[in-house]
Amino acid sequence: FVNEGQQAEVKVQTFPYTKYGTIHATISSVSNDAINDEKRGLIYAMRAKLERSTMQVENKTVNLSAGMAVTVEVKTGTRRVIEYFLKPFLEYQSESLKER
Repeated sequence: FVNEGQQAEVKVQTFPYTKYGTIHATISSVSNDAINDEKRGLIYAMRAKLERSTMQVENKTVNLSAGMAVTVEVKTGTRRVIEYFLKPFLEYQSESLKER
């Protein structure tokens, strides 16, 4: 679940994060009501407060502006790398032994 105060990383789609990095942010609000999206199902709107409003691109400081597309990755917990690989197998094992 996403709550106010959680940490996040913002990736600005105009500037590839692998080259220009991300912007640290904090979740400042999460809507109480879900919005039904045809492709993604129920989603909750949220706001994130960025630690800075500029990006260093090449040798220039670029101001971020309204309308720029971003991806916000909210840190909801931690997992060990092996858990990423084992999760599908554990789910399969759990589901395969049930009677339907």
